Amino acid sequence: MSFLQHYTRSLFLRSFSTSSRCLEQLSNLSLPPKPERPHSRVVLIRNFPPTSTINDFLNLRGTNKPIESVIRYPEYNTVEIRYLEPYATEYIGFLAAQSELVLEGQALRVENLPHRPLPVEALAAIGLRAASRTLVLRNLRAHFSQERLEKKLKEKLVRHFGKFERIWIREDGETATVTFHNLMTAVKALKTLHAEGWKVHCKEGLPKLREFPDSAFPTVHLSGLPHGIQPQTVLKNLYDDLSSFPKGDPMRVFTNKKGAFLVFFAPPYAKKFCDIYQPPPGVTATLTNEGLTPQYAERAARRLGASRTIIIDGFKDPAITFDHIHQDFHPFGRVFYVYMDTEKAHARVVFTNISSSFKAIEDIYENRAKYKDYYGARITFGRHKQMAHYPLRPIFIRPTVSSTVNSPSVMQEDEGEEELVDEWWKAGREGREEDIDDTLDRVEEKEQKSESVMDAQKDLGTSTDSTNLNAVEDDYDYGDWQEPEESAELGEVVWRGRLDKPIGRYGFDVSPKSSGS
Repeated sequence: MSFLQHYTRSLFLRSFSTSSRCLEQLSNLSLPPKPERPHSRVVLIRNFPPTSTINDFLNLRGTNKPIESVIRYPEYNTVEIRYLEPYATEYIGFLAAQSELVLEGQALRVENLPHRPLPVEALAAIGLRAASRTLVLRNLRAHFSQERLEKKLKEKLVRHFGKFERIWIREDGETATVTFHNLMTAVKALKTLHAEGWKVHCKEGLPKLREFPDSAFPTVHLSGLPHGIQPQTVLKNLYDDLSSFPKGDPMRVFTNKKGAFLVFFAPPYAKKFCDIYQPPPGVTATLTNEGLTPQYAERAARRLGASRTIIIDGFKDPAITFDHIHQDFHPFGRVFYVYMDTEKAHARVVFTNISSSFKAIEDIYENRAKYKDYYGARITFGRHKQMAHYPLRPIFIRPTVSSTVNSPSVMQEDEGEEELVDEWWKAGREGREEDIDDTLDRVEEKEQKSESVMDAQKDLGTSTDSTNLNAVEDDYDYGDWQEPEESAELGEVVWRGRLDKPIGRYGFDVSPKSSGS
C-alpha cells in the first residue's frame, strides 16, 4: 500500500477537491495585483545642510525608524532615505509639514518619492540574521593593535565593502559600531567578517512588533494523528480550515511523536484557528508554548511580506522540470509541494518552514550563476492576500548573451584589436593605401559589432559571463513585469505524491489539469 493510500484510509484525512481553488486553499498564498497607489517608503530631503550628517537627521524626533538604505547627493544638498515600511515616511511627512524637522536652523523640505518595491533579499537577510545597516564589532585588539586602530579599521572596511556612513570606536578600543549606507552591504560585511573570525553582529534595527504576554501561545498542537505523519500531509489536509482563516498561513509546521505543531505569526492567530477548526474524530487542537515561539526576526520579515512560498515566474527554458526544481530547492528544507505551469512559465515552491524560503532567496541572490537555467525568471515571495501591503522587488535571473543573442553578425569571433592596429601601422609604413583603407573598414566593423553586443546586453539585461549574473538589481526596470495571477485563476489542478529516496523525503507535485498531467 502506498503512503498516499495509507493516509487516505486514516481518520485524519478528508476528501479533497481538484477544483480551481484547490491550490489557493492549500497554500493560502498568492501574489495580488499591484496596488494602484502603493504607499511610498522613500523620502527625499532637498535642502539637507552640507555640514550635517545622516545621524543628525536620525536624532530628530520621529525619524529613526528601520531603514533599508540612504543615498546622499552632496552636490545637490539632497538625501534619499528608503525606510523599510511606509508608515515611517507618512509620519516624517507630517512632521515636515509642521516645520518640526529642523537642521542648522532651517526647516527641511521633505517629499515622498514614487514607491520603490522592497528587495526580497533584504527580507531574507532580516529573517535569517536580524539584519540592519549597523554592525557591532567586538574584540578589535585581536585583529589590530591599539596604535592607529581607527585608521586601520576604516581602511579595511573601505577596501572590502566601500564607503560607509559612520564609525564609532569605544575609548578602550575593544568595540566599534559601523553604519553602512545600505542594509545589504552591511550583510555582506557581517558574513565576511564572521568568516574571518571577527565577533560581529547586527545592531537592533527591526520593525517594532506587538509584544504579547507569556500566557499567550502562538502555536497549535494537533494530537491524535496517525503515527509518523509528516508536515506535508498535515498541511495538505488542513487546506479548508487555513483557506477560510484570515492571515492564517502558519510560519512553520512540524511533527514529532506528540503530533503536529502549527506555529503562527502571533498568538491571536493561533487562538483564532483553534476557535474555528473542527478536527475529525480522535484529533484534538490545543494551544501550546513549549519553546516554539517564532523568532522576532522571522516575524519582522513576515510582516514585511515574506512567506513559506517562493514564486518563480517567467523562466525561459522549457526543459525545467519538477525534478529540476526539487533538486535545486530541497537543500534548504522540507518542500511541501512544487507547482509548475510550463505554458505560463510559472512555478511555486512551498516549504513547511519560513526559514527555508529565507535560505533559498539568500542563496539565489548571492549565487545567481547556479540558477542560470531559470534565466528570464523573476523570483520573489508568494504572499497571503491580506499580508501584501505593498509590492516586493524580485530577483531577476539575467540570461547570458549566448542564451539569447545567437545572431552570427553579433556573436561571431573577430580579429583582435591589437592585430588590426599592428596591421594598420605596417600598411602605413609600407605606403599601402588600399590596405590602410581596408584595415580601417575592418576596425569600424568590429566597433559596430561590439556596440551591437552592448546594446543587446542593455536591452535584455544580459551578461557575457556568469560572474556578472549577480549584478545590482537597481539598474533593471521591472515596470513591464506583471505579478502572477492569483491561484484561483490557475484552473483545475492535479496532485501527485513523490518520494525522493536519496534524501528520504516526500512531498507533492501540482500541475494544471489542462496540461495533460
